[in-house]
Amino acid sequence: MTIAENLLHVRARMAKAAQRAQRSPDEITLVAVSKTKPLALIAETAAAGQVDFGENRVEELWEKAEAAAAAGLDPIRWHAIGTIQSRKAKLALGPPPAADQPGSGAICL
Repeated sequence: MTIAENLLHVRARMAKAAQRAQRSPDEITLVAVSKTKPLALIAETAAAGQVDFGENRVEELWEKAEAAAAAGLDPIRWHAIGTIQSRKAKLALGPPPAADQPGSGAICL
C-alpha cells in the first residue's frame, strides 16, 4: 500500500468514526508522527496531502522543520507531541511547532 493509499484509508476510517460520534471530520486533525523518518518520506507524505506532522523530540522537530522549509515543503504544520521535558519546553514555544499534550500541567504552554 502506498503512502497516498494509506492516508486515504486512514481518513476514511476517521470520517466513519466522526460520523458515529456525530462530529464533522473537519474537527479532527490527523497528525502523522515522523519520528525517525527521513525527509524524503515526509516529502512523499506531504505530497499525498498530509499537512500536520508530529515529533516527540523537540530538537528533531526543529531540525526537520528547518530542512522541510529549505526543501520547499510548505505548508507543513509541526506539532511537539507527547511529554515535553521542562528544560526543553522553551524550545517548543515558537514557530514552527505547536505543542500538543505536553503531559504536565506544570509546563503546559
